[in-house]
Amino acid sequence: MEIKIYAPVDCEVFSIDKCSDPTFSQKMLGEGILIKPKKGNFVLPFDKAKTAMIFDTKHAYGFDIDGIGVLIHCGLETVNLNGEPFKTSLKPDQILFKGDKIFDVDLKFLKDKGISTETLIVFEGEISEISLKEGTFKKGELICTIIIETNSDTNDNKQKPIILEDALKRGLDTRSKYEILANKIYDLVGGKENYNKYYNCITRLRFDIKMKDLIDEKNIKKLEMVKGINWSGQELQIIFGNEVNNVRSAFDKYSSNPIKVESDTDFKTKVVEKSFGQQFMSMIKGIILPMLPVFMGPALITALKAILEMTGAINVVTTSSLFANYTIFEVFLFTLSLTTGSLIFIFIAYNSTKYFGGNGIYGLMVGLILSAPLLYRGVVQVNPEGVITGIGPWQVVLWSTKSFVEPSSPIPVVWLKIGGLPTSMLSGIMAGYIITKVEKISLKYIPSNAFILVPTAILAVSSSLMFFIFGPLFGLIETFLGQMVGLLIKVPFGLDKFIFGLLWPMLVITGAHVSLIMIIQMPWILDPSNVYISIPIMGVIFLSACGQLGVGIGTLIKTKDPKLKSTIYSAIPASVFGISEPMMYGVNIPNGKSFFLGCFSTAIGAWFLGIIGAEYYRQGGTGIFSAINALGPNADVSSLIVYLLAWVVTISIGITLAILFTETRINEKSTIKKQMKFYKKISQKQIFDVDEKTFEKIEELFNLFDKNNISKIKNLETKYQEANKYEIKISKILSKRNEKRLKLSNKFNKNIDKFDKDKLQSLLDKINLLNDETALNDLRTKIKEIEKEINIEKVEINNFILAAETKINKIEFKKLPDELKINIKNNLFNSINSLYISLDIESKKETLNKKEINKILHKKTK
Repeated sequence: MEIKIYAPVDCEVFSIDKCSDPTFSQKMLGEGILIKPKKGNFVLPFDKAKTAMIFDTKHAYGFDIDGIGVLIHCGLETVNLNGEPFKTSLKPDQILFKGDKIFDVDLKFLKDKGISTETLIVFEGEISEISLKEGTFKKGELICTIIIETNSDTNDNKQKPIILEDALKRGLDTRSKYEILANKIYDLVGGKENYNKYYNCITRLRFDIKMKDLIDEKNIKKLEMVKGINWSGQELQIIFGNEVNNVRSAFDKYSSNPIKVESDTDFKTKVVEKSFGQQFMSMIKGIILPMLPVFMGPALITALKAILEMTGAINVVTTSSLFANYTIFEVFLFTLSLTTGSLIFIFIAYNSTKYFGGNGIYGLMVGLILSAPLLYRGVVQVNPEGVITGIGPWQVVLWSTKSFVEPSSPIPVVWLKIGGLPTSMLSGIMAGYIITKVEKISLKYIPSNAFILVPTAILAVSSSLMFFIFGPLFGLIETFLGQMVGLLIKVPFGLDKFIFGLLWPMLVITGAHVSLIMIIQMPWILDPSNVYISIPIMGVIFLSACGQLGVGIGTLIKTKDPKLKSTIYSAIPASVFGISEPMMYGVNIPNGKSFFLGCFSTAIGAWFLGIIGAEYYRQGGTGIFSAINALGPNADVSSLIVYLLAWVVTISIGITLAILFTETRINEKSTIKKQMKFYKKISQKQIFDVDEKTFEKIEELFNLFDKNNISKIKNLETKYQEANKYEIKISKILSKRNEKRLKLSNKFNKNIDKFDKDKLQSLLDKINLLNDETALNDLRTKIKEIEKEINIEKVEINNFILAAETKINKIEFKKLPDELKINIKNNLFNSINSLYISLDIESKKETLNKKEINKILHKKTK
């Protein structure tokens, strides 16, 4: 599109890169021109435009020229003047023509205040040609002509309708839009030969590129869903926003041999390597988070099963039940609700293999073998009278002893065994690691003409190592952990329940809870018909879900992130019915601190339960229905009341702790204050000779973040979240449409020779209707309007952050070791860029953990 720019006022005109504000000169808001006005009576500098936005402070105006957004920004730092030197009579959606008055500004007022009068005209979209000649111009004179590249798909979301004749010849493309996009991206980045690895973060698909010259930036920017690109050294970042996970999955599928890396890896130069704890948590996130559907899918079905069992509508079916004794519906409902959770090893082995860089199919194969139904239900269980009572797991016991938790128990503790591994998380992760290593070795040493031996070697070696060596060893570790916790819960004064509540969620993650729960439930196991046996500590298990739920609700109250809110809402029903995994893995574990706050909330609620005292019987209820277990066969109302109060205490503490201590992003002032305290601490303890002037400079940085600037940052954050909310809506609508389109396209292709033309045309009309995205234009317009406001507000915020970064760079920390210098500066950088880091606009810099800092300090004191 060609746009002519006329002088809006008598002025001097320069290239935008000569602007004194780096936000504009570095073209962060787009390409354009710089004007230095000689007078203050501004008129429209285009042939025709519509007023899109009038900023409250009247220093900036947005216009629309046939779908192209234009920003006119008068003066630098003028936002703080609250409109005082500006006058305008413009109204939203007003149609204007060349020479129409847009605003007046008192230039003398600005100069007296020491404020730059530089005025910018900035365009959305990529300017492919600009005929600018710098110089002096009179109002109304033609300054230059620009040509902006437009993407018709972007500006008009209505796709071309599919013609029946074309569809009859070739059929319909049944790939999803993400698969089509992945194909294009793969070609435009130069194929897998041109990148070392790829990964995604919250909003971007990132490639570690070998040769930049092979990247077709121009056409990448034109792709549907691509919001822009960014380079960080050799790393190409393609920005997709909320769609990035779908694009990544499609790219994995399209690539013939995708290189798997963890989704939160940062390939920039690191200050130090991550500690073991950090690496372990990253690994857990990378393996467990993709498994959320496994936990969330059966959640409501499990809840329905519990309700039907409690009301007596169906019989209770367990993994050891004889299925022939139950109805088809009972067995089917059991299969829907418990199969995935009972065979969790398969999913962990698959994800672990992918995480470590192997082929996930091999993970599935080994996972199925090691948790096979033949092993899981391989032994018929017979009572002393010779009656078959059920079917249990097959295993060979290598070493067993009496329980040192319950020495009087007739059932021994199995320490080492060979058998199935259906629920062991640690074994699943180890299996993935071994499979990946065996795969790499096999591919290296087995000739290509004997490739058939590769899967055989992987299957045989990996399964054997896990079955005979690592499976038994991890079983030993899990049993030991369970026994240790079993000893701890013998502590009096209710502290047993405090300890149990604190550790139970952690045991669930490791899989060590399996052996412990068997020991705790021993009285029920030995006398299954006695409904009067109470095991009070069993009441703590649902409190664990309550603790994680409370922290989740607290986070929901505190956060403004619509994506996080959506995840929490979907996890709440499962938590209510006693299934804590969706909340743990989807919300609290990724935050790190939130998970442990949930554990502590559980511990306090459990302590309350232990101090007051309440019975807990085996009535069969789970989640909120476990209240019936407290009521028991004797209708013990006092125990029920105590148990319900324990729920309230646990959830309330979780909510309170989350509101007080969780952070969806770093708080700017508090982190700077921490660095001030740290610097003061090493000064007072005389560990290092520190410079008092350096402390004053950090304090100056802290004072920059006054109420006014913090308020502006929060306002900008709110704008981003508002835009994100609409993007999520669009994403959901498009996802549903895409599913319908694929179904109809498949139906069309299958019946292309069976249906008559009228019927095929009817199908095609429905597909064309789904492809027409004009109905989404209102949402996209809202996003565009918000983005214009964001771009204007970003000018001041970016200047503020740049000033803060300049202050950080001037702090020398002369007498500190290099590691501490870099660590403090990186912490300060992360603090001032907290908002942009949380939005994935800026990358977080690596910092030292407490252990590493103490090591440096300890070395100095020696």
